[in-house]
Amino acid sequence: MRNLIFTLCLILVGFTVQAQTNVFHENFEWNSMPDSVTSTGTPGWVGDSTLFSSGARSITSNVLVGDTMTLTTNTFNTTGNFLVLLVFDHICKIEFFDFAIVEVSANGGASWTQLDSTHYEGASPNFGAGGNRFNESSYVTWQFGQNNPPQNTWWKKDTFNVSNLIPNTANAMVRFRLFDGNFANNPNKAGWYIDDINIIAAFSEIDPPKIVQQNPILQNTVYNLGPYTLRANITDASGIASANLHYTVNSGPDNIV
Repeated sequence: MRNLIFTLCLILVGFTVQAQTNVFHENFEWNSMPDSVTSTGTPGWVGDSTLFSSGARSITSNVLVGDTMTLTTNTFNTTGNFLVLLVFDHICKIEFFDFAIVEVSANGGASWTQLDSTHYEGASPNFGAGGNRFNESSYVTWQFGQNNPPQNTWWKKDTFNVSNLIPNTANAMVRFRLFDGNFANNPNKAGWYIDDINIIAAFSEIDPPKIVQQNPILQNTVYNLGPYTLRANITDASGIASANLHYTVNSGPDNIV
C-alpha cells in the first residue's frame, strides 16, 4: 500500500523579500495622553490601565449622545513606499447601532476616506456586512447583546491595506471615530479600547500569495494511487508566475510536478 502526501507550494518568479518599515507606532504606555495622537470630543479618549493588548496601558473612549470622539495620529511619512498596512489591536464593546470607524488622510487631514471592506484584511465576519464599522457584533468574543465588562482575552488584531489611499506621501494620517448612531446611550457598554497602532510600509507587496483548494479537497495522507485531480485558486496582488505541486510516496523524497 502506498501513502501519498500532497502539498501545494508556490514559486514566484522574480520574487524578492522586501524590507518592511514601521513608519508609525503608538502603544499608549505614557501616563498621560501620548504625544503622537490627538483626542477630540467629550469625554474624549483617555488612558486605561485595566485593559491592554501589550505593556500595561491602552486608550479608550465611549459613546455620548450627539457627540463624536476622534483619535487622530500625527502625520507620518510613507514616501518611497507603495504598500501600506494599518494594524491595531482593539476591543469594541459598543451598541450595534453606534459607530466605530477608521479613516485615513493623504493630505494632512484636509480630507478623509473611510476604510471599508475593500481595505479590510481582518477576521471579523461582520465588518463589511455591518456597514464598514465595528461594534459588539463584530466578533463573537465581544458578546453581542450582553453587558459583561471586557476582559484582556477579548483583544483582536485588525489589519487594513491602505496602499491605494496613502502611498508615497509625507502627510499621511489615521483617525478613529466613535459616534452615536441612534440618539441613545447605554451606560452598560464599556466603549472602544485601542492599543498598539502600527503603520507598516514597504516599497512593494509584503502579503504572501493565497491558496484556496477547490473540491474535491485532499488533505494529509491518502492510501491509494488515484488518479487524483487537484484544483486550487491561487491569487496574489502582483500575479502568479507558476505553481508547483509537491508529493511524496511512502515518506520518500519530494516529487515535483
